[in-house]
Amino acid sequence: MTNAPETPATDRRICSECGGPKKAHAKKCRACYYARGYKICSEAGCTNIAITNGLCNTHRLRLKRNGTTEHLCKCGAPATNRAGLPRCDKCRAEGKLETRRKATIKSVYGLSWTDYQALLAYQDNVCAICRTDQPGRNHDNWSIDHDHETGKIRGLLCHACNVGIGYFGDDPARLRAAAAYLESF
Repeated sequence: MTNAPETPATDRRICSECGGPKKAHAKKCRACYYARGYKICSEAGCTNIAITNGLCNTHRLRLKRNGTTEHLCKCGAPATNRAGLPRCDKCRAEGKLETRRKATIKSVYGLSWTDYQALLAYQDNVCAICRTDQPGRNHDNWSIDHDHETGKIRGLLCHACNVGIGYFGDDPARLRAAAAYLESF
């Protein structure tokens, strides 16, 4: 059996100049770049090599795109997270609330978010009882009115109407008596 000649394995993570560790895509390690007079990115906390105007490629592109080197949220506020989609604290909290609301609608009422939106559109984006376009109680979510015995969804109500019929125990006779009482004056 003949032995094939051994070829030296080239490791992409070894600096060609000093033999120290380097990033796979770089030609040399940082120490060798710095020794040759290369500058570090001027952005705080960044250790990449500056390419143009004292900025690394990442921060240079961000400055070109956003007008600032900061991560910006879709609303324009500085993003507070460093990974994934850049978002500010306010937008992240709103996203969590929306996700939680969708999951609650699905698990409690068996209603998908698409069906919820279709029901709201069917009601012309207003309360099924009083026809207001404001859900009430300082939020954007409509209350899902349903029969507590069968679980059948009746419609979407504003907070005031939902609490009102709830206090009357969902009893039509009591509601009619209350309406007659109010109309008698």
